Amino acid sequence: FSSCCTSGRAWPYFTFCNTLMALHAFKDPQLPEGDWGEIPRNIKQKHFKHVNGLAFVLDNVFSPEECNTIIEWTESFGYVKASLGNGRVVEQVRKSDRCIIDSDELSQVLFNRIEKFLPKKWNGESLTGLNERLRFLRYYPGGYFKPHGDGFYEREDKSERSCLTCQLYLNGGFEGGATTFLPRRREKGPEVPCVPQPGRVLIFQHELRHEGSLLKSGTKYAVRTDVMYTCSI
Repeated sequence: FSSCCTSGRAWPYFTFCNTLMALHAFKDPQLPEGDWGEIPRNIKQKHFKHVNGLAFVLDNVFSPEECNTIIEWTESFGYVKASLGNGRVVEQVRKSDRCIIDSDELSQVLFNRIEKFLPKKWNGESLTGLNERLRFLRYYPGGYFKPHGDGFYEREDKSERSCLTCQLYLNGGFEGGATTFLPRRREKGPEVPCVPQPGRVLIFQHELRHEGSLLKSGTKYAVRTDVMYTCSI
């Protein structure tokens, strides 16, 4: 597969991850009490067919109770309108709210639970962990994110670069709001939806064309971060 370790962008409307560190974030707040160190034994992996690259889900990574705890935790900090990677709010492209939290603790909890399912190597580079900058997303009815590909994030010292997107869904049961993979421009193919469920993690190559489909009813919560690899190029 091609990789964001060699190509930072391929589609319009990118999330330019290298600007993330300039955005306001809550720094390492303490997680609510809970048995966060426990790794579920019932995690199930399913790969998507008819997607032009790597994309799979992991179910039961977090329990519904843990997801509700995380939602309440983020709401205590508050959400603002989500901007594009250049810092501008453009609701014709992206309509949702966002809360950014830098949490080594929660990113490590998530990594510990999914590490064995992640590619250990990507384009010759080695898996190192997850980006600690967690972008919590909240969608209300009418919310969406138009078709795009995700940009990569690179450490300032260029020691690590992200190649895969990691999205954890914190709830489900609403109408619409899937993450839908789309065929490449000027190509024909099926649209492949990933339906959010509490505790489900979606992993995919940054450059895969996808959208946050229109949320028709209910409120959707998710958190996006990045799978990091060494960067020797």
